[in-house]
Amino acid sequence: MDYIKINKFSSIPLYIQLKESIKNAILVGRLKQGDQIPTEADVCNIFGLSRTVTRQAYYDLMAEGYIVRYKSRGTFVKNADISTGFFKEIKSFNEEMRRAGYNPRTVVLSKGEEVASEEIAKLLEINAGDPYLRVKRLRFRNDVPVVYVDAFIKKDKLTGLLDFDLENNSLYETMEKEFGIKICRTCKTFEARIIENQYADLLKVKRDSAVQYVESKDYDQDASLISYDISIYVGERNSFEVDINNLK
Repeated sequence: MDYIKINKFSSIPLYIQLKESIKNAILVGRLKQGDQIPTEADVCNIFGLSRTVTRQAYYDLMAEGYIVRYKSRGTFVKNADISTGFFKEIKSFNEEMRRAGYNPRTVVLSKGEEVASEEIAKLLEINAGDPYLRVKRLRFRNDVPVVYVDAFIKKDKLTGLLDFDLENNSLYETMEKEFGIKICRTCKTFEARIIENQYADLLKVKRDSAVQYVESKDYDQDASLISYDISIYVGERNSFEVDINNLK
């Protein structure tokens, strides 16, 4: 319980100190999904806090979606979801995660140049037989896999893209910084699907789990199509935020 820091001489209320200690431990990955956290009674005894203080801290953490309590079992770190606003603004995965207070990480599963089939050529608006770039990535939040991305990228404006470090650098940011291509418009469609076994294993979820399957087309500042992506989001770890406004 060394992640809990309580200073009784601080002007910060004790329940906030307790809540923020546990919350920070979750955000930095010290406490992971499914970890059991101490009982209110244990916290009271070890840190000399009242039940009122611990109860308020735990209630706030439950209300904010960080922990969940099961009768007769205890209190655990919740399988937190990610609420993303990617229907309202264009942001990279890294930006989304950092804005939400998480540590993003990317693993490039494969990257290379391929020859377009009729289907891919139609999606990328190129000719069948033309070369294109393909990058498969697994994206993590605090070391928990949350999305698999298969990107099909037009090569004509991005020759040399695969030479850059796409694990430690954002693909969007690399395009803009190194090639002068800024993604200014994206069109997305999504649907609920049952995950295929190979992706279930990659994303560390049960087979036959529900996922959010998203297809995206990205366009640059000249309104030219740059890439077509397939993203598979773990259903229980992600949510999407949409703001619909009829005001003119």
